[in-house]
Amino acid sequence: MKKLALVLLGLACTTTVAYAQNYSFNRVMVVNNSDQLLRDVSVRDVRTGRVIDCDDVGPLRVCRQNLGSRRLGDGNFEITLAQGDAAPRTESFTPSVPAYYSTGRALQMIFDISEKGELSFYFKQESAFR
Repeated sequence: MKKLALVLLGLACTTTVAYAQNYSFNRVMVVNNSDQLLRDVSVRDVRTGRVIDCDDVGPLRVCRQNLGSRRLGDGNFEITLAQGDAAPRTESFTPSVPAYYSTGRALQMIFDISEKGELSFYFKQESAFR
């Protein structure tokens, strides 16, 4: 019986438990660093189906939507936009939060359109000393 207890104890000690952070976000920003108008801009949370519309974002302008604190899930986000006279395009992004960000402060979700029209996605967290 003692051997069985030791074996079970050893198995329990080697079992790993996944650790999930509980990040939240409170703002979505679409930053247009290009010299062309972005038309019909929308960001969709694939997991919840929520859509944030920015309509048009002018050259060198920002569309900022404050949302209140929302839990960041495991799903993807899609952004749909048309740049200049081009046809609308949709790109999908999977959130990846840097490990050094605090779960106690909300993140800002940023979609950045470069001068060349390339789209990037990242999070920003304001300093606690602000």
